Amino acid sequence: MERWLPVVGYEGLYEVSDRGQVRSLDRTEEYVGRWGHSVIRQRRARMMRISFDAKGYHKVTFCQDGKEETCRVSRLVLTAFDQPCPPEMEACHGTLGKLIDWWPENIYWGTKETNSGADKRRDGTDNGGSRNSQARLTEDEVREIRRRYIAGGVTQLELAYAAGVSEPAIWKIVTYRTWKHVQ
Repeated sequence: MERWLPVVGYEGLYEVSDRGQVRSLDRTEEYVGRWGHSVIRQRRARMMRISFDAKGYHKVTFCQDGKEETCRVSRLVLTAFDQPCPPEMEACHGTLGKLIDWWPENIYWGTKETNSGADKRRDGTDNGGSRNSQARLTEDEVREIRRRYIAGGVTQLELAYAAGVSEPAIWKIVTYRTWKHVQ
């Protein structure tokens, strides 16, 4: 069953659900018209149009007192259903991906390091290893380099020459300074 709570900062105007939906509420607005007279307008409740920001996350635009504000839906859901954003934290998505703003199944407050590190590795969206456009080696080649180095009888210079990379690159591989995710 979908639950609805007021959007923090827009109480009485908008609500957000624990499933990432946003709606406006019925309300009466009064404003000064073009000719200086008072105008009263009834606004009917409706579901808000959710679009995408530059990074592909859901966003929605609110209007209050003639000012617009655009917010990420995941942040609205977390603020309403969990708590205000703790210091040094940001909204993080789980294994269902960044387009599922469900609380608590797929969004939570986390650190920037977790969001850009462990979460991206878990979801396969990081650019580490062979997914990096600058990578010259694959994970299998790194395993083979480490295997040959541990077995002995071959120098780092020989490994570098065979792999087509520099000797310092081999040193970083065999000492786990780089390619740490490869075992």
